[in-house]
Amino acid sequence: MRGNGLRLLTAAAVLAIGCLLVVPLAVQVVSALRGPYLPFGVPSARWGLGNFATLYGELSGDLLATIRDTALFVGGSVAISTAIGWALAWLVVRTDLPGRNVVTVLAIVPFVIPPIVRAQGYFLMLAPTSGVLNQLSPWKIDPFDFTTMTVVQGLANVT
Repeated sequence: MRGNGLRLLTAAAVLAIGCLLVVPLAVQVVSALRGPYLPFGVPSARWGLGNFATLYGELSGDLLATIRDTALFVGGSVAISTAIGWALAWLVVRTDLPGRNVVTVLAIVPFVIPPIVRAQGYFLMLAPTSGVLNQLSPWKIDPFDFTTMTVVQGLANVT
């Protein structure tokens, strides 16, 4: 009986994951290959690759700029978070750092704090007129600058 229950549970899990992954993927593929909708919700009879031609043909300059900005943002934030995470891991594991249990516990804290709360906290620290960091620093830090957002994302990823 135990083997049958496990098989049934596994089948249910595979079915649920399949539905949660396959159905949205199928909707995306159909939407990408379908022509535009006509007025009043009447679907178009045209199917093809016209949407991809529009994306890669007319928007090539904007698309390349978006890909470049995304690569810079992801690469910069991953480099920052990896360097800080590596240094903290080395300090905790390879040295006799006093309070390393505190560092270990603090590494788990970002999992508990919702991302919207972290984002609001970073914005309040970097606010142009009332932010603590802008009040204490001789330089004014723009919270919406590309470099600032990359550094903040890198700091937020250190877990």
